[in-house]
Amino acid sequence: MISRRKLASKKRCSVLCPVIEDELKNLAAKGCHWRICHVSESIFEVHTDLSVMVNLDERFCSCYQWQLLGFSCQHAIQVIQHSGLCLYNFVDEYYKADFYRATYATPIFPIPDIEKPPPGDVFLLPSLTRKRTCKAPI
Repeated sequence: MISRRKLASKKRCSVLCPVIEDELKNLAAKGCHWRICHVSESIFEVHTDLSVMVNLDERFCSCYQWQLLGFSCQHAIQVIQHSGLCLYNFVDEYYKADFYRATYATPIFPIPDIEKPPPGDVFLLPSLTRKRTCKAPI
């Protein structure tokens, strides 16, 4: 299984893992009609049904999905695209394909079989119980 994943990861040429790449595309399609207001150099306000604040420098969104997941939420994606920045720069390293490939780069060798005692030779007896010697206070 590990060797299959290693070979499959070598064939991919995307920057992100395929699952994350698809998720980002889906999130980008959701908010394409939202209005984005520039508040300061790196702070934006995204108007959906509610107003959401996005800070690109701190990788913060007031919906808190960006902080929880480690990749941009739908609000941040819209702001990043609106700003003309590269979306891949705002995704944590462990979602990138290079990190995934590095996971499977080191070989894992099988553990040799160890002789086990034949079953049924050892019997476990119940533990000895003691009566309580002290009485409960009245």
